[in-house]
Amino acid sequence: EFRKDWLSILMIVTSINIRHLEKATVSTGKEGLLSEGNAAYNWSRYSPTLARLITSATARLLKS
Repeated sequence: EFRKDWLSILMIVTSINIRHLEKATVSTGKEGLLSEGNAAYNWSRYSPTLARLITSATARLLKS
């Protein structure tokens, strides 16, 4: 279960980093704004999940 939580955290962070890379390499402002909006949406969606996974993984670590 602990490994599953950390794998989920890693996947979320990797997804966010890929989106930032895409945003940084877009050449036109219009696409950049769209990418920025998508990144903001993803952050808002992932933040509670990431916080829950970190809390859960930390609790498991403290129990062991």
